[in-house]
Parts: sequence; structure tokens; C-alpha cells
Amino acid sequence: MKSGRVDAAVTGEPLISMALGMGMSYVLNQERETVAGSATFVFVAAKSYIKSHPAVISAFTTAMTAANAAANSDAATIKQIMIQQDQVPAPLAPSIVVPTFGSAAVSAKDIQTTTDLLVNNGQLPAADAPTPEEW
Repeated sequence: MKSGRVDAAVTGEPLISMALGMGMSYVLNQERETVAGSATFVFVAAKSYIKSHPAVISAFTTAMTAANAAANSDAATIKQIMIQQDQVPAPLAPSIVVPTFGSAAVSAKDIQTTTDLLVNNGQLPAADAPTPEEW
């Protein structure tokens, strides 16, 4: 954007804070302002793996749900992790918008809501929309 090769971009933190720091304008946070409470990023696995490794899937789900709940309760720690692990420049930390992490497994209702939105907005042909049996 700074070089003028594109007019707009979709990005996440820390690039949002960096862009704002460079004088660019905030337009929309797709995670917070589209469908509140909807899952925007999820973990997926092959049905065959899920079926043959139920204990692994259960342990992973439990660990991720607990980690997400902890992350939601401590934005300062998330910002420190971003600085230490993701090499976000420390001066950006105060302006970073920490995402809200899912604290429950994605439900069939969540999947149907997303599917309906994609179809209704012309992003997914209705004929290609997955059915609940395919989830």
C-alpha cells in the first residue's frame, strides 16, 4: 500500500498497527465487525484422522479451548508473546488490537451460519454449499 501498488489490504496484527502508525486508515475488522461471535479461523482435520485418533482430538480441543480462554482474559500477556515470539516491535504493543479467541468448539449452527452467509453474498454457489452430512 505504501508503494501504491494496491489501494487496500486485508491483514492482521501487528500489520494493522504498523499500517495505522504509517498514517493509513482503518476500514473494517473482519473478525469483529462482520458476524459477531462467528468463528473466522478454525482448526480442521481429516475425518479419517479424527475417527482413528479420538483421544488426540479431545486433548487438542481441550488444550486449545483452555488456552483461548486464558488468552481472552489477559491481553497484556498476548502482547508480550507477540513481542517475544512474533518479533512485533515493542513500541507497537500498546496500539495492538488483540483478537478474541474462541472459547468453545465450532458448532453445527456456526457452520450453517457461515455457509448461509457465503451463499447469500454470492461467494459460494448454493449447489456447492456443503450439507450437514458433509461436515
